[in-house]
Amino acid sequence: MNIKIEPWISTKTIHIMNKSPICYIEDVRNYIIYLLKGISCELWDLIITNKDYNKINEYVLKNHLENEFREFLQELKYRQIIQIEDIEPKSTKKYINIAISKKDENYQYFKNIFNEIYTKNEFLICLYLALNYKCNLNCKHCYNPKNMPDCEINFETAKKIIDEAYEFNNYKVMLSGGECTVNKDFLKIAKYIREKYLNLYILTNGQKLYDDENLFNELIKIYPSLIQISLYSMDSKIHDMITGIEGSHYKTVKVIKKLKESGMNVQIACFDMSYNEGEYKEVKKFADSLNIDFVKSHIFINNKQNNNLESKIREDNITEFYIEYFENISRKKFEKTDELICPAGVERLYIDPALNIMPCVYYKHILGNYKTTSLKDIKNKIIPEFYKTFKRNDLKECFKYDYCEYCDYCPIYANEEGSVGKSDVLCEDARAYQKAVLYHQNLNNYNVADSDGTR
Repeated sequence: MNIKIEPWISTKTIHIMNKSPICYIEDVRNYIIYLLKGISCELWDLIITNKDYNKINEYVLKNHLENEFREFLQELKYRQIIQIEDIEPKSTKKYINIAISKKDENYQYFKNIFNEIYTKNEFLICLYLALNYKCNLNCKHCYNPKNMPDCEINFETAKKIIDEAYEFNNYKVMLSGGECTVNKDFLKIAKYIREKYLNLYILTNGQKLYDDENLFNELIKIYPSLIQISLYSMDSKIHDMITGIEGSHYKTVKVIKKLKESGMNVQIACFDMSYNEGEYKEVKKFADSLNIDFVKSHIFINNKQNNNLESKIREDNITEFYIEYFENISRKKFEKTDELICPAGVERLYIDPALNIMPCVYYKHILGNYKTTSLKDIKNKIIPEFYKTFKRNDLKECFKYDYCEYCDYCPIYANEEGSVGKSDVLCEDARAYQKAVLYHQNLNNYNVADSDGTR
């Protein structure tokens, strides 16, 4: 008798020093998170590491856990976490410590707490792998220089990186490029990530998924946690002008619908640019009509060679972006000037096709190269030194340039509480951010005063 874990399940056993392990299970199809502790965690770990029922049963018999194990399997089958013959599904509710749905109002709070556990213990939440520089589009806003070397991360190297990251409790791998699906080992790498039951995020333009039916079918079998596809306008002429390839809009829309029909968790990303100003509104309507998550961004990485400054939106548009952005999220509040600017490098790492290791895709500070440096050395030796100069009070010399080495967020967040000091030379993003902060501060002050009856 064999136990088969459902393809939509991602899981990781989290080992915290001097504490009992915790098993994290995510049902990416139904948006449910489970946490297991104690005997439940022990039994689940057995199933993950050895799916042969008879071999697991030897351990169960040896430790007199027959009744507990059978009830546990009934619960897992009832929750659609596993498939197993000759076991009736039944909810016992005694082996699942936490089960929380995305529809639950506490879902995001729980996710944030879980991420805080990872950051506090310096575990690796996300490993971001840019598999190659090559792309089947020619987008105007692309931040990859045209003369990038024709290199890519092959399966053997990706496997080594993923295995090493796994030891740091990594539970999410994000594949991108270039266009990751044109990497010759893309599918092999994606399958390996899912074989380890890690969350798999894929950032793609969708063209290859439209062109290659076998790739599409094989990909949906392994059930990626998220497939994000870029769509710049519902007007095909505007979208194709941005991508530089006629017919790309048709393929993108078709593959989004096909993925949704196949039960995949799809997200549409729309980058707000000078070329498609305001078009995101119609794209969002399209996403809403399909009940698909939508994300709007203006995130911009300067590439002087491509002259993609032309695609950057105006400062007043950036201000509008942040005003809207703040309505949906709570901003980070800094209490001390020696706080970390952000947890990039601790909770996430970015590795480019040349195997350079950086804190984040938006902060291109090279910590080392995987050809000569292990992730263990990066995490244990290099990052601690790096963070000695990555505190909020180290940004006093920032805001001198229109575009600098820091990402969009770091200096902007640090400036919110005034610790960076006054500066007359702010980058466009920082100025726009400050305007949005002041807008919400004034709005909140007005609302509070109004509620007190003083206005």
